[in-house]
Amino acid sequence: MFLKPSNDYYNFLLIQAVFFQDFFAKFLGKTTACFFVLFLSKIADLK
Repeated sequence: MFLKPSNDYYNFLLIQAVFFQDFFAKFLGKTTACFFVLFLSKIADLK
């Protein structure tokens, strides 16, 4: 017997996916910016 998940369950998964996508985008954006600044400062030191 196959139980079909309710619409509430799908909505919950959708909200989770959107939330985590937003969270990771912000998190990765910040870390990438930090690494980029460090990278540029290293290049500036070498010159």
